[in-house]
Amino acid sequence: MMSPSSDSVLAKSGTMKRTILAYAFLTALLIVAIKYFEVSLFTGQISMKLYITAIGILFLAIGALVGLKLRKRQVRIEKEVVVQYVEKPAEEQVEIGENDLLSARENEVLMHIAKGLTNREIAERLFVSENTIKTHVNNIYSKLGVSRRVQAIARAKEMKIIR
Repeated sequence: MMSPSSDSVLAKSGTMKRTILAYAFLTALLIVAIKYFEVSLFTGQISMKLYITAIGILFLAIGALVGLKLRKRQVRIEKEVVVQYVEKPAEEQVEIGENDLLSARENEVLMHIAKGLTNREIAERLFVSENTIKTHVNNIYSKLGVSRRVQAIARAKEMKIIR
């Protein structure tokens, strides 16, 4: 006895065969039409302008039909995101102490700075742009009264913002 999934596979297979046969038939019909116009052109029954116009109309019609067919069959691809949480070694962990000086996001950025991450790496981890991280870093610098990352880390340790 066949399972429901095998039935759907067979149904899709049959649909695929019909689609292939339909396209093969249309292609053969197109070739016959082009050859008919070509013979008519060489025998002098039609002019070159009419030949080019007829071929253009044929391809325009085919393009419109294929476009409509594809538009009806829009396929939505959804990515499955798998998130894994990995425990970092103790030397890479940074704890944030209680403070009212920095915002929660600035504390988060400062924690990543203390881990030695670049602005780009921090942006990727926090799912924001690199420019947003630069703004947070500049805010941290101004609130801590420093101008470099190393100074910010040292000042935050002095103020017991990070441990």
